[in-house]
Amino acid sequence: MTRIEKGVLVRLDYTLSTEDLLIDTTDGAEALEFVVGTGTLHPALEMLLNGLEAGAKLEKWIDANMAFGEYDPQWRIRIARKKLPQKVQHFQEGMSFETLGPDKKNRLFRIVEANEAFVIMDGNHPLAGENLLFEAHVLEVKLPS
Repeated sequence: MTRIEKGVLVRLDYTLSTEDLLIDTTDGAEALEFVVGTGTLHPALEMLLNGLEAGAKLEKWIDANMAFGEYDPQWRIRIARKKLPQKVQHFQEGMSFETLGPDKKNRLFRIVEANEAFVIMDGNHPLAGENLLFEAHVLEVKLPS
């Protein structure tokens, strides 16, 4: 029987949640099908599935550090609206944009608060600081055709 490893095709039902929020599930939908190692699934989730066979069930908590990292307050930035470039003066709460962060790497920022005077943007992943519960039922494991 084929085990889950890099390069194999996996089909599974899963639920991903935090302690109080459902993030994603295949419940009521088609099973997730992916080839291990192609970036479809978060590396921490692939690591948990590694070595399992069809029929296996899994229920594991993933520490925030292994998931999307701890929440870093340095990535929450408050800026006076008048200091924003003219082309982004329209930013409103809920909008997001990608730009170079202070670390000179592209980073997705979300506008988490905005009023006439200032904008607060957050470059943390929305799930930063959250432990994740990964529940999975491996339906099929095979070599890709």
